[in-house]
Amino acid sequence: QGACGYNFCRHNTEITPSSHGTHVAGTIGAVNNNGIGVCGIAGGDGTPGSGVRLMSCQIFDEPGRDAATIEEIMVWTADHGAVISQNSWTYVPGLPDLSQSGKAAIDYFIKYAGCDNDGNQLPDSPMKGGIVIFAAGNDNVSNPGTASPADYDAVVSVAAIAPDYTKASYSNYGSYIDISAPGGNLNGNGMVYSTIHNSSYGDMSGTSMACPMVSGVAALVIQKYGLNERGFTPERLKEILFKSAYDVDNYNPKYAGQLGYGCVDATAALGIEVTDEMPTLTLKNNKVSDGNLLFWVNYQLAGNARIIIYNSTGGKVFDSKRGVMAMSITTIDVSKLAAGYYTMEYQCNGRTMKQNFIKY
Repeated sequence: QGACGYNFCRHNTEITPSSHGTHVAGTIGAVNNNGIGVCGIAGGDGTPGSGVRLMSCQIFDEPGRDAATIEEIMVWTADHGAVISQNSWTYVPGLPDLSQSGKAAIDYFIKYAGCDNDGNQLPDSPMKGGIVIFAAGNDNVSNPGTASPADYDAVVSVAAIAPDYTKASYSNYGSYIDISAPGGNLNGNGMVYSTIHNSSYGDMSGTSMACPMVSGVAALVIQKYGLNERGFTPERLKEILFKSAYDVDNYNPKYAGQLGYGCVDATAALGIEVTDEMPTLTLKNNKVSDGNLLFWVNYQLAGNARIIIYNSTGGKVFDSKRGVMAMSITTIDVSKLAAGYYTMEYQCNGRTMKQNFIKY
């Protein structure tokens, strides 16, 4: 059953307005074609009932009140009709990382959002399962723990780029990043303009501003596919988002392979066709210079996989079994391999795929 929102600190529906949350919400769902303020990515066409529906979830409150728990947030929102979990927040560095119960709660949202207790898609749901999207944080570091919960493999982690396509000066980065989006310059020109509280508008910047860009495009993709197709899944949604992203590594040679698949692209995402029949293995970096080979697979190749690497003479130099998730960047440490040409062989679900790469 749907809901407008909830205050997880006070445990009631009384929401305290804040500019940060209002700015994020406006980027996603500000009403379009009304001649006022800004246009939200998924704000509809101005006709009544068009545009995304937002559920306001307050997780921080005034000093002295407890912050919300991720366990409660994920379960409540999944049970109340959400299929996109948009999170422009991170844990404070130095505190414990995402707990096992927190991971289980995220997994619950991904499995049961839009579904009944048996995991069957509800009649009025546009997706069979949910997608969880997190901002990567603003510490300008590559340490995954600093970005928690964005470093959890099951979530879509979002880094920020500046208006010139370079990594925003503040944005975290690393092999755990899934996708990037405009987050604005730190100050001055080139910030992100959106709604703020008190019926006003203002500029902000951060991975908090980049994250709703991805969530807004995700909503558009769900509208295109999910409303017309039963059984549309979060795995297919992620495949569309990632395959349609445009590469930004050329603008960021220092951060190549550390800004995800590229920058989110709404036009490309709505134009891409994703088939169910073709298994896909893609190397993110077929020229490895930092010792990490990055790759992703679609849902047909996800599961318990065997990964073998052969050198140019056919000798086996790496052989490992590991669980691989669909549409999540997987990292293989090849730092101990000598410079040269290699072939990666991927075996899973009765299929074998091969890709070549160069180690420098």
